[in-house]
Amino acid sequence: MVYSRVGSHTAYGVWKDRATLDKNSLIIKGLNESDAGRYWCEISSSGFYGLGETATDAKSTLLEVLKSNSFTCEGKSDGLYSDPNECSKYYECSEERMFHRSCAIGTVFNQYFCDFPYNVVPLCGTKGVN
Repeated sequence: MVYSRVGSHTAYGVWKDRATLDKNSLIIKGLNESDAGRYWCEISSSGFYGLGETATDAKSTLLEVLKSNSFTCEGKSDGLYSDPNECSKYYECSEERMFHRSCAIGTVFNQYFCDFPYNVVPLCGTKGVN
């Protein structure tokens, strides 16, 4: 948990040495998959609320921890390669440089170009995705 008072911020438990507050921003260092979820500000003050009572700010933030991308163009021929995690995206390799590209809305990558999903065999998201 991260507690904040005017001029003083304290982090406890799993957040110790990982989370800090800067004005209105929560900064989390060294994200873990388990950090994913919704975060909000809980205000606790015995001057305004009874002991143990909290008020919750309606604004919240959703923290999404994305899996790291292991795709690389190193050792690959120049060309286009499907993104194994997102059917509507692909990688372009050029002189071992990688470019992550998106297909137009409503299309998915079909080995050489973006196409309508019903033209892609096997269906995107099934075993054997190109």
